[in-house]
Amino acid sequence: MTRILFGMIFGMCTISFSNAQDYSLEQIMKRYSHIESDSVRNLVFNELANKHLTLHVDSAEIYARLIEANGQTMDSLVWYPYVNRIYSEINFIAGNFDQAMLYDYKTISFLEELHGSQPTDEIINLIALAYGDLCFNYFTLNKHDKALTYGLKSKELYNQLYEKKSKHYDITTHAYVLFNMGGLYLRREDYLPAQDIFQKTLELISTINDSTIIGTLYNNLGIVHNHLGSDDIALEYFMKARSIQTKTRDLYYLVKTYNNLGRYYFLKPEADSAFKYFNLALDISTQIKSWHSAEISCDYLIMVFEDAGEYKSALKYQKLYQSISDSLLNEENIMHISDMESKYKYQKIQEELKMKQEVAIAKKEKQINKITFLAGIALLSLVIITLLAVLQRKKIQNTKLKQKHLELERENLNLENQRMETELESKNKEATSNVLYLLKKNEFITDIALKLQHLLPNLGKEAQTLVYRIIRELQNNTDDSTWREFEIRFQEVHQSFYDNLNKHTSNLSPNERKLCAFLRLNMTTKDISGITFQSEKSIIIARSRLRKKLGLERDENLITFLSQF
Repeated sequence: MTRILFGMIFGMCTISFSNAQDYSLEQIMKRYSHIESDSVRNLVFNELANKHLTLHVDSAEIYARLIEANGQTMDSLVWYPYVNRIYSEINFIAGNFDQAMLYDYKTISFLEELHGSQPTDEIINLIALAYGDLCFNYFTLNKHDKALTYGLKSKELYNQLYEKKSKHYDITTHAYVLFNMGGLYLRREDYLPAQDIFQKTLELISTINDSTIIGTLYNNLGIVHNHLGSDDIALEYFMKARSIQTKTRDLYYLVKTYNNLGRYYFLKPEADSAFKYFNLALDISTQIKSWHSAEISCDYLIMVFEDAGEYKSALKYQKLYQSISDSLLNEENIMHISDMESKYKYQKIQEELKMKQEVAIAKKEKQINKITFLAGIALLSLVIITLLAVLQRKKIQNTKLKQKHLELERENLNLENQRMETELESKNKEATSNVLYLLKKNEFITDIALKLQHLLPNLGKEAQTLVYRIIRELQNNTDDSTWREFEIRFQEVHQSFYDNLNKHTSNLSPNERKLCAFLRLNMTTKDISGITFQSEKSIIIARSRLRKKLGLERDENLITFLSQF
């Protein structure tokens, strides 16, 4: 899911869109040379750039560069935030989230510095857009606290425009900001705030009848009510979502609704209905190549058939699940390599910019020194005054240069801190994913061995001997050190977690310590259920017991509490 793309705010323009990739910068500039006004020409280029963001990103970048080139001849800097937003979108689409956020921060800083404490409605809208983009970027990076901070800022600004009935107020953008915030609360398992936000979004979006977001809102409200125990209401919302998404052929979100309906019936339990919806979800997700959704469908189908004692069918979906998981892992590795390449290119560009700045500063200082020297020879009578003026001027310039240098250092330090946070998160995920895979495999093998042991009394002597050997081989293949390895890797990233946890509560069982570690990694109930081969109900009960041992109040969030250690 990408961020929403917006056109220019200060005007409309009817134009037939061309393919920018077929022309050079000079050819495109010549093509629109008949437009005399620089402002109107930039409006046209901005419209073209936003149009091509969803069609051809390279073309969008060309139009952004045209806005910059055209803007250099203008007295006003009104074009600057618009071109920054295009570059932000381009980097977001490419997966360069750090660079995308840098453009958003530049936009906010520029607008706040230029317009001070009394910005116009147009400027408020631009700042709200940038805050909304930052919210979605941090949401994508799973940094939910920061995402919520910027989401609330964006929401507050849109509320101001809404109350003023400003012509710059955009109801669709406002609805999507609220929608993203509801998703944040849902990801954090704060179901009551999520319900409130989704209801408000539904009321807002109903006025423009956006079927895509309405269907998704119904699906999300179904998830919320399912977790809150309102099963009938949850089913009603899921069915509404299914109806809308079926009519509009919105297959990407229809798959998610089918998976949620399957999960709803699985927990009832109503195995036939659960199988029906998971199977529909698997068929469509395979058709549209939505592999993450297909992985979820397979995982639940395995559990459906295991509960029914149909192990051959369960094994069939287990093999399909493994195949999809391997494909996704390969895709993630490819994306990681691309991300590293992008970061390298970005660092190289930063170094080149820094070098150009240093050369420009050196040239400027050389020119000042030359003027000072010539003035001293020509005006001997004023040499003392001239020297004092030059020294004072140099002092001011050096002070400004030092201030700029400090600002650059501060900005680079912030970027480095963000990069290190992202790298730490990546290492954490990489280290734990391998160990969790071994742990899951270990528990799966152990489960098979136990099932074979239950079969032993019903077999003949020769068959018992053969099955016993198989059990011994399976047990020899289990890796008892998997959990210890996970704890070692986990403590490399979260060094003082267990010590701080023991200081707070020392009577936790080993299984409760495991649950704490999984929750510290921000894993959901479904993720933990899939790893430990326990039902989601068992995990929910275990979480409830853990809350009591930790002495948490009803309104305290368990994951937020554990993140403090």
